[in-house]
Amino acid sequence: MVGISPSEAKRFYDGFGARQDAQGWYEHPAIRDLLDHAALADARSLLEVGCGTGRVAAEILTRDETANDLRYLGLDISETMIGLARERLVRFGPRAQVFRVDVAATDGLPVADGGVDRVLATYVLELMRPDDRDRLVDAAAKALAPGGLLCVVNLTEGERGVARLVSGAWRRLVDLSPARLGGCRPLRLAEALPRDRWEVVYRRVVAAFAVSSEVLVARPR
Repeated sequence: MVGISPSEAKRFYDGFGARQDAQGWYEHPAIRDLLDHAALADARSLLEVGCGTGRVAAEILTRDETANDLRYLGLDISETMIGLARERLVRFGPRAQVFRVDVAATDGLPVADGGVDRVLATYVLELMRPDDRDRLVDAAAKALAPGGLLCVVNLTEGERGVARLVSGAWRRLVDLSPARLGGCRPLRLAEALPRDRWEVVYRRVVAAFAVSSEVLVARPR
């Protein structure tokens, strides 16, 4: 089956820990592009699914003065990641809260319906099983306030040349041992979102060192 279970994800990322930050060599360009198009100046609350070490949250909360009023809630299935994120975000005080969830938030998000302005997920959806991913996307739609945005980065297929070869090789490696590699495999999320329920307002493929990432911003219809 494509993707890994929540228990497999927890086991992998509990062991992976702070090494996640070393993936910035290909993640940073795509994440920065996402934040540039997430209209954060218009947001007062943000929920991040799969907050990891808190690296993206720290960038959001420090990137400009408009973040001073932003309230952040981070969720992760890994106890190791929660500990790292809390340590990194403690300087932001009560504006930044981080909690562990048991099932990758696929059974609903711990906020009221229409309770947040942005739902963020970076390099998370591509490791999930399709049914779990669909439930999470549905939960995000319920959690978003009117005018709210789903803001996502995920590994995707390379569009040409070396990037296309790299994504193909990555997919073959994950097929051989999904749990050992964290389950991450190239995903075209824009094609997976139901068009009758989501409007894509921004999409771009960002390639860094031949690793391709899909940057996607969408709003519920």
